[in-house]
Amino acid sequence: MKIISTFSIVLMFISTSYGQKFTLQDTVFNNGDVLISHDIRFDFNKATIRSENFPFLDSIASFLLKNKNIAIEVSNHCDERISDYYSTCLTCKRARAIADYLVSKGVKADRLIAKGYNANKPLIKGAITEEEHQQNRRTEFKIIRTDYIE
Repeated sequence: MKIISTFSIVLMFISTSYGQKFTLQDTVFNNGDVLISHDIRFDFNKATIRSENFPFLDSIASFLLKNKNIAIEVSNHCDERISDYYSTCLTCKRARAIADYLVSKGVKADRLIAKGYNANKPLIKGAITEEEHQQNRRTEFKIIRTDYIE
């Protein structure tokens, strides 16, 4: 069986924090590519998805429903200002909440892996400013398989 490692998509994402729409057209994604989102926000100390995140997550669900051959890792990251133990629990719960939402939209659960990384994978090491901390707080959607078979 030949494994296909790239595919093309047409997908619209809605940037909820700025209210802007942007489109990825004729984009080729490879196994291992990551879409980073700073737009998915959670309330302090909570793992409940805010309603303003639904349009963006609906676009991810729509993408997955149209591209049934891929599986993704949903990961959540935080900044280093809280303890590792606590942040691991919280980031795991947040990643699971996003995966559960995608399942509620029809995506098969076995196509999703939810992982919380606490502050172990910062984009900016040694973050000092609030803006740098915000960059480290993010959700990522990583393509882990392009050969999924139902």
